[in-house]
Amino acid sequence: MLIAALAGSLIGALAGLIPAIGTFVSLLLVYPWLVEMSVPEIIAFFVCLSSVSQFTGSVPALMLKIPGESSSIIAIKESTEIQKRGELGDAIALTAVGSFLAGLGAALFTIVFIGVLDGVSLLAFSNTFLTVILMGLVALFCLNNENPVSHNIIMIAAGLLLGFVGFNSTFNTNFASFGISELKTGLPLYPVITGLFVVNELSKSNFDVKPPEFKFTTSLKRFHWGSWLRGTVLGYMCGFLPMAGKIIGTTTGYAWERALKTTSLRRLLNAESANNSAIISSLLPLLLFGIPITLGEALIFDIVELKDFTFTINTSEQLFRDILPSIILANFIGLIIAWPLAKQSLAIFKLNSTAIFVCIGFILIVTNVYIGSLSNQIVYYVVVLALSSGAGYVLRRWDTMPLIFAFILNDAIISNTYRFYLLNF
Repeated sequence: MLIAALAGSLIGALAGLIPAIGTFVSLLLVYPWLVEMSVPEIIAFFVCLSSVSQFTGSVPALMLKIPGESSSIIAIKESTEIQKRGELGDAIALTAVGSFLAGLGAALFTIVFIGVLDGVSLLAFSNTFLTVILMGLVALFCLNNENPVSHNIIMIAAGLLLGFVGFNSTFNTNFASFGISELKTGLPLYPVITGLFVVNELSKSNFDVKPPEFKFTTSLKRFHWGSWLRGTVLGYMCGFLPMAGKIIGTTTGYAWERALKTTSLRRLLNAESANNSAIISSLLPLLLFGIPITLGEALIFDIVELKDFTFTINTSEQLFRDILPSIILANFIGLIIAWPLAKQSLAIFKLNSTAIFVCIGFILIVTNVYIGSLSNQIVYYVVVLALSSGAGYVLRRWDTMPLIFAFILNDAIISNTYRFYLLNF
């Protein structure tokens, strides 16, 4: 567990700093290793990666106006005013400490809160409930995305169709396999996601910039407990919302602080605290009911399914207790990297962005070949990766996340919807 937590924290630190990488791409880079982990180790790795990436994501956002994480939009928005006032050192300190306290507070609150959810378990396991949740996720993907709604609908339909390829156990038939034995096994997850999502994201990114100078400070005199508490509580509540929970919590907290006419530092403190609090609460639907509400969780869910493990209310409390030390460790690591080591962490921006992305691409290709070799389908995996990468590059003007979401959760969406239809019509 310790190795998984440390590895997740280290990779999370890099994920928050490098644009277009983030949590999901980081999970793909270590996919073969994740498959070999136990379920508690997988969850520990994931939550450590997610938590630390929130810490480090605010550093390039504040200093370079580069969104290390998608939830760093408030840091970018306030960075101009903060730099103009010479408050960059204070901002770095406040966001790191606020995130640290929010992450720990949310984790400790969850330990108490998770034990009282037994009463809703029967509802959660009903087919109707699962179907409504999954349809709600689809609807939110159509609305909460940078693409036009019509494009999102097409993306989701395409993802479902790609997931249908091969033998379908729900309808007991082959779909679009054209008599090809490889296609009968379905389109492999890793090369499809790598091509359609990772290549799509990397084709949009660049970070050849020069970090500004700032004065490091250990003073927390400008830390405001009211702004921190509002952000932490609001972030925790919004973390339960599918897909956009972190961003909704961050922007709502920011709007609240603006309504109170607070300073840039307090608005930033609220937003960054909300980010780390939401990381914890967004994990609960997966642990309690087996419902992934983020793209990273969907990938984790897919890996855990391979181990014949089922997330239930009965397993969730012990599982969360098992990973609690990892969460605490990750928050300490994030605090150190994002505060006293903030300036040093930006050394990565002295490297050539093209070289970094080529290196990432090489790792993804090697991993793809390795996974294909496990089922003696190297050529098939390489062909799917090439075709998916071409499609991902062609679609670079759009966000392909809805397509990937529908592809990963195809079985859950289709089987639950079909079962709902049979039971009610």
